[in-house]
Amino acid sequence: MCIQDKSMLISMKFTMIGQTKKDTEVTDLANNTAHAQKEAGRYVKNLYAKNALKEVNSAKNAIRELWVQNSSPWGEDGQRIMPSALYASFSADYRRMRADWEIEVTRFIQLREELIEEAKIRLGDMFDNSLYPTQEEMEERFDIEVSVNPVPDGDDFRIEAADIDSEEIKTQINSQVKERTSEITTDLFKRLHGVVNNMHERLTIIMEDDGEGSRKKSFKDSLVGNIQDLVSVLPELNLNKDPNIARLTEEVRKKLLPEPNELRNNYETLRDTQRSAEAILDDMSAFMGTA
Repeated sequence: MCIQDKSMLISMKFTMIGQTKKDTEVTDLANNTAHAQKEAGRYVKNLYAKNALKEVNSAKNAIRELWVQNSSPWGEDGQRIMPSALYASFSADYRRMRADWEIEVTRFIQLREELIEEAKIRLGDMFDNSLYPTQEEMEERFDIEVSVNPVPDGDDFRIEAADIDSEEIKTQINSQVKERTSEITTDLFKRLHGVVNNMHERLTIIMEDDGEGSRKKSFKDSLVGNIQDLVSVLPELNLNKDPNIARLTEEVRKKLLPEPNELRNNYETLRDTQRSAEAILDDMSAFMGTA
């Protein structure tokens, strides 16, 4: 089965309300006061309070992370390749998380008048009411657009024109697909190396206290959770069926997923996990450069 039959290209475009604005009057005043040239600097004011969009951004970032977690980079235009086997669960999670994001957007819009009153005080003479969209306009400033496209296939390219060499274009398409497909494996090695290395570094610091110091419990459950999340999708993300990725995934699953509390409270588990992480990193270093 070729890669076109088992994957798709997913793009996400996030649209957000403008949060800053250059103030030319204040910029000119500052430069003139300092006897500086016009290009010396500029003043950008924050239209909304620091944490006004915190929950909206948090919900947006969670959606972005979901997309990244279930896919690999594809080219340089922001597209990512996703295995068809992961699309159903991704879509279900996306719909739920988008609903949460829309709730936060609605809350932000409903606070419009309060946010403007706060801005009048915070910005003082820099306040400009014309910079704040109406409630209806605000609703149009927030959007998440998801695009799904097939992976290109040179053999499906057909066009008849005297000045176009279709065979050359087919070759270019297939060559590009082959190159980008090989980059998938490189990305998976890097991601796996990243979470394993993070665990190794954290546990090594704790080991320096011999498991008895105050730093013993100084890690979050996500130290293990991030590894769990990755290995749960790696078999599907491994579109090239790379045997080293498959083998390492199984090694990590067997040796680096203790219960967080067990890792905190049992010194032997802590020691064994740290040593296993180190051994897996050594194993990965043998072929990271050629992945």
